[in-house]
Amino acid sequence: MSALEGRLPFELSEVTVTSLQESDDGSSLVRGSSWNSSLYLDPAGSLVLKPDAKSGSPVEAVRCKVTRKMISRAGRRLFALSIPPDAEDESGYQSYTIEVPEGADADLLDEAVDRCSEAPAEGARGPNAFDRKTDKGSADLYFYYYGMFQHQQNMMQDMVRTGTYYFAIMENRADFAGKVVVDVGAGTSILSQFAAQAGARKVYAVEASPMAKWADRLCKGNPAAAAAVQVLREKVEAAEIPERADILISEPMGTLLVNERMLESYLHARDHLLKPGGLMFPAVGRIHAAAYSDAALHAELAAKSAFWGNTNFFGVDLTPLYKDAAASFFQQVVIDAFDPRLLVSQPQTKVLDFRTIAEEDLYEIVMPLDLEVGSECFVHGIACWFDVLFDGSTMKRWLTTAPGQPTTHWFQLRCAVQHPLYLLPGSRITGKLRLKAHPRQSYDIFLTLRAPPFRPGGEEQLCSAQLDLKDPYYRQLVTGWPQQQQQQMAPQDSAAPATGPGDGQGLFPGQAPPPAGGAWGYANGAWATPQP
Repeated sequence: MSALEGRLPFELSEVTVTSLQESDDGSSLVRGSSWNSSLYLDPAGSLVLKPDAKSGSPVEAVRCKVTRKMISRAGRRLFALSIPPDAEDESGYQSYTIEVPEGADADLLDEAVDRCSEAPAEGARGPNAFDRKTDKGSADLYFYYYGMFQHQQNMMQDMVRTGTYYFAIMENRADFAGKVVVDVGAGTSILSQFAAQAGARKVYAVEASPMAKWADRLCKGNPAAAAAVQVLREKVEAAEIPERADILISEPMGTLLVNERMLESYLHARDHLLKPGGLMFPAVGRIHAAAYSDAALHAELAAKSAFWGNTNFFGVDLTPLYKDAAASFFQQVVIDAFDPRLLVSQPQTKVLDFRTIAEEDLYEIVMPLDLEVGSECFVHGIACWFDVLFDGSTMKRWLTTAPGQPTTHWFQLRCAVQHPLYLLPGSRITGKLRLKAHPRQSYDIFLTLRAPPFRPGGEEQLCSAQLDLKDPYYRQLVTGWPQQQQQQMAPQDSAAPATGPGDGQGLFPGQAPPPAGGAWGYANGAWATPQP
């Protein structure tokens, strides 16, 4: 199947084609004969202008490989086409105008030419799956960002993240020894280095950003990696390796698990680079959502629009924009580490099994909500976090971003509503959290909530929010909530799966405190200090 099938071919009938001929002095083009044609752009990127049977055309058909340089918009319904005879000869151009019939959408032809221009030359590789679905400007900024040392360092110094990956791999050496591994989005190659230390025979570190150069240097400077790791500067969607992998490793998680849409690249690698039945580290992801009550955050967001209440800003009344400005500050997701005691319901969970889920299933993710509130309160929105499972044959380990657990660089995420809901103990909130992917490597979030009337005989309470996951408000408080600082001084790389709201001590129901002196992991129901 061509990369462009489904969007092409493009067909248009009753276009008027006029030939253009060079004037005697060669200084201009003059009109020649005209005829009616049908226009066809095929998936191979070719343009065909086929004259109508009774049009009296002097040519049988006009055929050429289209590029944007050859065809351009010359008017509302008019296009200019210039066809060079070949790549070596700059003379002997064939020139035409193409007039779209009245009532036809000329913009569609313009867009079809752009799509046709993307078609690969014969024998060349066409746009890969990533390029076809991703806004180019977004992708360029994305790879520029991850090509910078400071951003790689920020992730590597997240000891919860890096420590969990290290022990998940080292505790499962039997899965890696002598095996072929693909590291999807390798960054500095840190995970590839771990796989090499665990005895992998070959590691293909696939990294599309400029960081690939430095990853290669880092591997060559470490003996275990130098012998096993090969860095490929490619998008994983375009990567080719000579053998199928036994294991995929990757850190594809963004805020709310799915931001940046790298999970889709991870699944693409599963389908194209992994052996059937191969292992994936991580194997499962879960999104958790619970109701929260936080009057301070709500007041903070509402106060941001106070500026637009100014009636005399250098003589200008800004209040006509106040309502829309106030709403806009509730359209940003809030990223911070919050006190788990702000949660007023048990969480609901959406499970994404990376071993079985289809890539297309990530284009739209729907999470029905049915949450029981345990106390009288105002509900100011929905709080979300995620965890992932490393399902090794020797040890299963969770990496969590839950509130109450040691803070990661992902923090937690909250979707605030502009108009809170008032709930009594035992009342239920129902609704839906819907995530819809967009080409800028993120998601639009649509949240709808409903609750019982807050007075007998009243109307059902309704509220909704539309937010852009790519446009977060990073909210850093000067002081954390109680026990947060103490937790960070004794880092833990993972925690039990999140099953309910925290107790304010950073533990989940049934989870015992860590042993004296701290520990590096919570796995299989107990704290442990794994031995590398």
